[in-house]
Amino acid sequence: MWQEEVAKQAIKHALKALKKRHLVEEGAHAPAYIALSRPIISQGSEWKGKAEKLEVELQQCYKAQSRLSEQLVVEAAESRTLKAFLQEKETAMAELEKELTQTRLDVSL
Repeated sequence: MWQEEVAKQAIKHALKALKKRHLVEEGAHAPAYIALSRPIISQGSEWKGKAEKLEVELQQCYKAQSRLSEQLVVEAAESRTLKAFLQEKETAMAELEKELTQTRLDVSL
């Protein structure tokens, strides 16, 4: 019975020693942990600022793209109108050239 009591006391002493060692080790790592966490915290706010800046830039790009798309639609419509106008003029010129050629033939005879 006396040996069991000594064994229990030894186990309790060993557990206390392990807990104490664990706390000492945690304490030893605390400055390193704090030093490493500060840059991460500051980087977090830095990254948040960069993300917000990029979001604003992306919105500006979307707006510019929208304006350019609208401008492209307008210019494409104008281009089709001018192409049709040009074809009408080319057809009219071909008819006038044909009439001129016919008139020259009639005059020369």
